[in-house]
Amino acid sequence: MQQLRNAALLDVRNSYIALTQDRAQVAAASKARELQQKTFDAEEKKYQLGASTVYNVILTQRDLITAQGTEIRALANLEEAKANYERALGRTLDVNHVTIADGKSGEVERETLIPGTLHGKVVGTDELIKSLSGGGQR
Repeated sequence: MQQLRNAALLDVRNSYIALTQDRAQVAAASKARELQQKTFDAEEKKYQLGASTVYNVILTQRDLITAQGTEIRALANLEEAKANYERALGRTLDVNHVTIADGKSGEVERETLIPGTLHGKVVGTDELIKSLSGGGQR
């Protein structure tokens, strides 16, 4: 029993640390993207004034796109860390407004916060189920 408690505490602690680190990573990636946007804008102005080349503009644009991708990856990592933290605390259903009563009745009385769902059902699965069962074939 003590080993399970220790494992649960360790899981909570590790997921909290990951959440904190990912928040910092998002802040750093956002700042880096903002600075790269300014660098790109400045390089474009220099080009318009004849003080830069197309090559330099393309390089700074590439760097901006890379910074945007890094920021998006950091945001995705943060969302995953949030989900892992809520799982470790056992609050996943509460956080997403899902109740056992909804599961028993099969009807969701309110919207959940689970992405890709509408009225408690996964959006877009009807077409998939029809095509897999042969209902969509002629």
